[in-house]
Amino acid sequence: MVATFLHEQATKDSAKNNGIKNEIVSKSYIRTYPNSTEGVLHVVCEEKQTIQKVTVTDSVGRIVISQNASCNSADLDMSHLQKGIYFVDIKTNERRRTERVVLR
Repeated sequence: MVATFLHEQATKDSAKNNGIKNEIVSKSYIRTYPNSTEGVLHVVCEEKQTIQKVTVTDSVGRIVISQNASCNSADLDMSHLQKGIYFVDIKTNERRRTERVVLR
């Protein structure tokens, strides 16, 4: 299962029609897969983003993996961790995004 996360880099109010209508100025995509995983989690940035750092924390906030990078993809080996829910913080040259990942 591939999860694609659409992020709005910038939005502006363009009109009101039963609420606020936003116009997407530009988009960027960050994919994390597979979720759930048995070990290796792939993180991929498309277009002109570069991953700078990926940090994995457990459910109580302890950092269990911290990996610096300077490319548009990273592979995280989580196989040594206990099964459970983790939070993957992805910092790119343009933004920061946190995703919930299940390790089974």
